[in-house]
Amino acid sequence: MSGQVELVVFEIDGARYGADLTQVDHLERSRPEDLAAAPLGKLRTGERALVIRSADGLPRRLAVDALLGVESVNVNMLRRLPAVASSGALPIGAWLDGETTVLLVDLQRIAPVVEAKGTET
Repeated sequence: MSGQVELVVFEIDGARYGADLTQVDHLERSRPEDLAAAPLGKLRTGERALVIRSADGLPRRLAVDALLGVESVNVNMLRRLPAVASSGALPIGAWLDGETTVLLVDLQRIAPVVEAKGTET
């Protein structure tokens, strides 16, 4: 398989994560209620939120410590985690961005963990 995928790259508790940008509806400042659910680690600041649409169509807000940008990555550079390493875990793969490991997550798998929240207009 070849081609490019755009990843939104963010940080939670010092760990770097990436997710398919098409799973993100928009970005907002986080709200106090967003900080309660942190499925990827303990939030340090939780200043921003990724607003994602879950399978039920409701917006879900995932608070993150920092948004690091969008990276266009060749799909050949992405690696799936072995089944034993990803069973029940949220990371589904990894990408080496130079010397930095970026754990890949499926926001659709995270959405049920985060309560449905209203979004700013």
